[in-house]
Amino acid sequence: MTIAIGTLTYAAAAAAYCFVSALLLTSWRGRLAGALLAFASLLTVAWAGAMAYQAAVPDAWKLPAELLEIGHKTAWIVFLL
Repeated sequence: MTIAIGTLTYAAAAAAYCFVSALLLTSWRGRLAGALLAFASLLTVAWAGAMAYQAAVPDAWKLPAELLEIGHKTAWIVFLL
């Protein structure tokens, strides 16, 4: 059984953002910018995990991944504004 490169890279992204999210949540000082950054990072973890699953199982239902795509991009835009 071979694992697709997409599965590996999205899983690595999910793991990296999970680590960043843990760091953000443990050092959060109660400010709005920190909360927005942590929220965007957590949504990115969920999105990358969904994309890794979708890369591993091509017949998977695509709606959750598409909704997470919209959600994580919106969260990053809100954080940046």
